[in-house]
Amino acid sequence: MTGVAEKGATVSLYDGTKLVGSAQADAATGAFSVAASSPLADGTHTLSATAANSGGASAYSASVQVRLDTVGPATPTASLMSTDSGAQGDGITNVGLVRMVAASIEPPPSGRYRRPSAPT
Repeated sequence: MTGVAEKGATVSLYDGTKLVGSAQADAATGAFSVAASSPLADGTHTLSATAANSGGASAYSASVQVRLDTVGPATPTASLMSTDSGAQGDGITNVGLVRMVAASIEPPPSGRYRRPSAPT
């Protein structure tokens, strides 16, 4: 998480109420970059931050929800509707239509699917 806090403040990163990392804001600009001290598990996390100085700590920042998914989708397989050309290794088939079958399809980050453009 990156941002700007009070110059020299200690910025603490939380996942819910659990402290997961902290860093010092730049003394000249207040810019900070803080990462979790150990990898977060797959799943949904609610991240927020506080800033602290000699006067005490701030309230929690507005939270941000993130979903971590480190497991890629299954590899698709091709299913041919007809037989091969008969000449082994020629890379030619008599199939007029190839059907792609995926074991699972994950939605894009936007949650919306787009129809591919028609070939020109």
